[in-house]
Amino acid sequence: MYKRILLATDGSKLAQHGAEHGIRLAKALGASAVGVYASPPVTSAEVFAFVPMTLVADATAMGRAAEDAVRHLGAMQAAAKGAAVPYKSVHMRDGAPAESIVKTAKAEKSDLVVVGSHGRTALSQLVLGSVTTRVLATCVVPVLVYREAAAPKPARRTGASESYRRIMICTDGSAAAKLATKHGVDLAKSLGASVVAIYVTPPFVPPIGFETSPMMPAIRKHMAEARAGAQYHLGAVARRAERVGVECQTRHEGGMSAARLIVDTARRMRCDLIVMGSHGRDRFKQVLLGSVATRVLETCSTPVLIVRIDVDAPRRGSARR
Repeated sequence: MYKRILLATDGSKLAQHGAEHGIRLAKALGASAVGVYASPPVTSAEVFAFVPMTLVADATAMGRAAEDAVRHLGAMQAAAKGAAVPYKSVHMRDGAPAESIVKTAKAEKSDLVVVGSHGRTALSQLVLGSVTTRVLATCVVPVLVYREAAAPKPARRTGASESYRRIMICTDGSAAAKLATKHGVDLAKSLGASVVAIYVTPPFVPPIGFETSPMMPAIRKHMAEARAGAQYHLGAVARRAERVGVECQTRHEGGMSAARLIVDTARRMRCDLIVMGSHGRDRFKQVLLGSVATRVLETCSTPVLIVRIDVDAPRRGSARR
């Protein structure tokens, strides 16, 4: 399973909770942790102050950034030490935070990134793009998005293996979903958790009086194919879970938006983590249009693990053109 977990922090309480959660997960998995603090680029207005006939470098902003990095990374290091988790700190300077996080994940050979997100639904948040959104769009390793509503209460001190008692795996039969299934089942096996596999059929409302409609055979065929497809793909998840001794329940849902059904089912079944696949394109048009994964991230209060298929990577047996 995951052996080296990257924990991104900006010093906020949400990031602190996410880092603590990531450390508990690292302990449960026997993994090491890397804490990264990315100082945003210092603008010329911050670096230089103009005085008559002289251009004087002002190091105040850079000094504050260094102090913040030491403080926040130090807190993370103390938490890792308390949990007996091997730990390393990285301070990235003068780069966009998301790019710094992704670059560090690659340099440190991390196989999981943990970030925090407030999960806003306002369109302006998607247009501007949060650090989490940019990391999801460009990071090729799985990203665990830790939500504010999922932050532990002060009195609650549970390990990750206790927090993840039930893991939801979303499937649609795609390559991304199959990779997410592997990660979800393997994680459940490592933590002693059970799995809920969900397949969502796109909304379909038959026309009034369809029972006597000439289209009735086609409608019945469509419904039968939807049920067969759900059974096939859910069965694939269940079989994989069975092979490694993980308990698995299956759910076929339909009738409303896929994201809403996933979020509602996860809440109703008390799932502690949602695992989803994504093609994660680095194009803002894709972020604006919103995939099911994006919409789930916007609205749920449960941590979400996004496992990405890199659509821009050359396929086996083919060359990039």
